[in-house]
Amino acid sequence: MSKIDLRARSASEIVDAAFALYRQHALQLIVVTAIATAPSIIYSLLMSGAAPTTPDEIMKQLPVIALSLLSYTLASAVVSRIASDVYLGEQPDVAATVRDVVRRTPSIFGALAVLSVLFMIATLLLVLPVFWVTAMFYATIPIIVIEKRGAFAAMSRSARLSKGNKLHILGTLALAMGIYLVLSVGLSLGSMAIGGQMLQLLVMSLYAIVVGPITNLAVMVLYYDTRIRVEGFDVEHMAESLSTGSMAAPMGGSVA
Repeated sequence: MSKIDLRARSASEIVDAAFALYRQHALQLIVVTAIATAPSIIYSLLMSGAAPTTPDEIMKQLPVIALSLLSYTLASAVVSRIASDVYLGEQPDVAATVRDVVRRTPSIFGALAVLSVLFMIATLLLVLPVFWVTAMFYATIPIIVIEKRGAFAAMSRSARLSKGNKLHILGTLALAMGIYLVLSVGLSLGSMAIGGQMLQLLVMSLYAIVVGPITNLAVMVLYYDTRIRVEGFDVEHMAESLSTGSMAAPMGGSVA
């Protein structure tokens, strides 16, 4: 497993680091995302892309939409934990990670509910508040699963990390999502032209499974990037690693 330097990065360097992490454990990340997004994908294929047209139809689909959102959020949380272990030079344990993330489901769903309300309010107040809320709470889910904090504590910590870094955060998120969306639009239009709506659904479902984890990886690297900028986490982690190594050396040495 190749080491990825723990340091402050520009937006493009963060996205590049996300791709590097993805290449190291692509199969594991794809499998986790596929399992989590299976309900929404199966539902979309069964519906053949038919969009709800009446309030009653929309209400009937709300439980499925909510399930899809929650399952995708859990997948994002698992991806963040796996990638965090890799980024810090550790070997990830997928089964243990999934179990730990499941135990934190109440905090994850609680944060998701609060953030959904905040985004709805921000949307009513036009575009700038949406950007502000996005930058302020960008790291909530990674903090819950990496630092093992509750929903409100994670939101508060994300807000502290974002101070003085909001433009950097928004620029990084825009770059990562921009790459994802540009490729998505190209594939969507191409598959629609070749094989119609069903092929489009299949291609876009596969695209979300294979490429989707990269945006989550970028958010995780961005979380550590802001910790480095605000708290000097790179120095702290290096000192901790050296301390652990110096303690382990005498224990592992041979006795004359």
